[in-house]
Amino acid sequence: MVDLQKKVIVADDHVTSAMFQTIVLRRIGYEVLPAMDGFEVLQQMAANTPDLVLISSQLNDPGGLETLKAIRGKEEFSDVPVVMVAEKFSDEARRSYNKAGCSGFLTKPITLKKLNIILQQMVHYERQSRQKLRIPFNKWVEVQFEGAWKKFFALSLSEGGIYLRASHPLPVKSELAIRLELICGTVLELTGTVLYHQDVYQADPQKDPGMAVGFLEVGPADLEALNRHIATILIGDLVEDQDEKVLAIDG
Repeated sequence: MVDLQKKVIVADDHVTSAMFQTIVLRRIGYEVLPAMDGFEVLQQMAANTPDLVLISSQLNDPGGLETLKAIRGKEEFSDVPVVMVAEKFSDEARRSYNKAGCSGFLTKPITLKKLNIILQQMVHYERQSRQKLRIPFNKWVEVQFEGAWKKFFALSLSEGGIYLRASHPLPVKSELAIRLELICGTVLELTGTVLYHQDVYQADPQKDPGMAVGFLEVGPADLEALNRHIATILIGDLVEDQDEKVLAIDG
């Protein structure tokens, strides 16, 4: 789901927390390098400069603050974003981390919304990155165009749009109505416009032939339902599996 795969180091000596953060990041398209202490963080960075480092404030030997200072003490890592992760941060802790060169803060339980905001703010792309998380959908949806309803198989979904498989896609800029059912059974009726086509004969092995449809003016309730559906698909199994609140669907 990330156009050009980026590297993220997850530094956390709590196995469950490190595992869940790693799985989520990999699911949304990032290469993840787990590290269980500050020394390993520096070793990982020396071998492969990452695009982002997530450090647990509770990291041991050395601690999170000491690891942050060690990273900032190396000129070659001065531009690498470093985000501190914890259940909460006191004002004093925030001041200490900011003084040491912290780029941002991420609080647990981690939601996809909070994580995606951090990723969009911190990870640099040579070309524009996708702002909204996209998931496989793989369901039939109904589309109305010029008064007629027709079924299309939807391959992927985000809060911003949907990709429909089609050998004969509708014209670009066509406005249409879309009816789709979410995992909770909610049926959404949305409007959209065709953004672009993927032709049968175009040489892109990553995409099936079809059309990308951008949603128009999604209301607050529908947007909430879409985001909850996306979060449930991406992390619902992890939320059910965790013994402590590392991740959350809402928050």
